[in-house]
Amino acid sequence: MGTPWNWESFNWSSEFSEKVWVARVKWFWKKGSQQQSATKESSASPPAEADADEGASLQWTTSEGTFSHRLKGTITIGTLPSCHIVVNETFPGSSEVRGCHLKIEEWRGRWVAVPNDSDAVVLFNGRRGGETVLRDGVEIRLGVSGPVFSFHSGKSPSR
Repeated sequence: MGTPWNWESFNWSSEFSEKVWVARVKWFWKKGSQQQSATKESSASPPAEADADEGASLQWTTSEGTFSHRLKGTITIGTLPSCHIVVNETFPGSSEVRGCHLKIEEWRGRWVAVPNDSDAVVLFNGRRGGETVLRDGVEIRLGVSGPVFSFHSGKSPSR
């Protein structure tokens, strides 16, 4: 079985200390492991169509109705037109929302909400928070009395 790193690209120069050498070996090992796991994932069979409907999403209500947005990659919420979810006057309390108020991104298999500004008030289930791992059913409020978004993980609860 071959080694998961590329020996040819490793700098074996004697000018490196033992700490640097160990750090580089660990980096190459980690990099090789990531490549192996990516290969395994790509060769797996595609998920069933029933699983395609599953996925994390945000829901919210405006004066125009109730809406939902499937989370994929990184999304931003705010009043700027460049945001993925643009908060306008149809949202209750929209005056409390900043240009790019909140960012939601997937990190290590979990969805994390990050306020884009330290002065931007974000409440998670009624409590002010900074960087927060989102759990199914959590309510995210932008500002003290601003719009409310509900996070849904899309995963079936384990029994």
